[in-house]
Amino acid sequence: MFNSGDKMKSVWLIMLMAAAILFALSIQIFAANPDKVFAIISSDAQQYKQAYNGFKDTIEKNTKASVTYGIIKEQNNSELLTAISSYNPEILLAIGTKALKFARDIQGGRKIIHCMVFSENENNDNNTAGIEFNIPEEYKVKKIKALIPNHGTMGVIYTGASEKQFKNLKKACEENGIPLLDIRIENGEGFPKALNKIRNRIDLYMMVTDSVLYYPGSVQYLFHESIDNKFGVIGLSSFYTKAGAALSFDYNYYYVGVDAAYLAFERFFTGVNEKADASGRIVYSLNMSVAGELGIKLSKESVDKASEVFGR
Repeated sequence: MFNSGDKMKSVWLIMLMAAAILFALSIQIFAANPDKVFAIISSDAQQYKQAYNGFKDTIEKNTKASVTYGIIKEQNNSELLTAISSYNPEILLAIGTKALKFARDIQGGRKIIHCMVFSENENNDNNTAGIEFNIPEEYKVKKIKALIPNHGTMGVIYTGASEKQFKNLKKACEENGIPLLDIRIENGEGFPKALNKIRNRIDLYMMVTDSVLYYPGSVQYLFHESIDNKFGVIGLSSFYTKAGAALSFDYNYYYVGVDAAYLAFERFFTGVNEKADASGRIVYSLNMSVAGELGIKLSKESVDKASEVFGR
């Protein structure tokens, strides 16, 4: 039989063993965290660089991992391959569609985080995760309702390539009480005729991400009809706002990178609890001269919160 002293010694021994196990586990977990990330960037476009900076700043602020990068060239990428092999990263950050394809080709046992890749090109699995790069139609519609209370009827033209986006837009409009007029066409040649059918019946027109529909000539025609027929265009980026859209949704690309880092923490790191938030990386721009000409009323608060304002 144990006396009380022996029992106390046994308790202390058990506690010390438990503490040693927990300490060993903590060391193992810490050691398991990646310490090198190599970013593969699709081109030297400014938006890609902004996303990289957001990712790098966030990773290095919250972990001991180091981050470096290389840019894909049009022809020979042997230098990039050599740099990645020499750096020997545990994680590859792919910025853009070309970068994701490149990363997948050399992935091996590495993890991949990607951003600025449209969802139809994503291919996620246990070792690959990406930030959604399509601004949800539900978010756009709710924001439009808040920014433009006198929104009226919305119009949209789409093809098979943008049908999924159209269905999401239709659902969002129904749920938020915005009337929607829609026309499906088979190719870009039918765009002027389709727009002529709805131009006098709408107050806003929503552009969808569709290269079949939108090219310089069709966009110029859309903006011309917008002014002549008094409907505001909701564009795809601040480029369109500057060119003649009343309002466009876009990304703060630095925060796209920040959220890619948060996703990396969630999927591939231990003990880092930052979370991605899609609403933080979505911004909007306004064209005040176009809005004024079309009778679109915008509050001072809406203007103040815009990422860019043209035509003041």
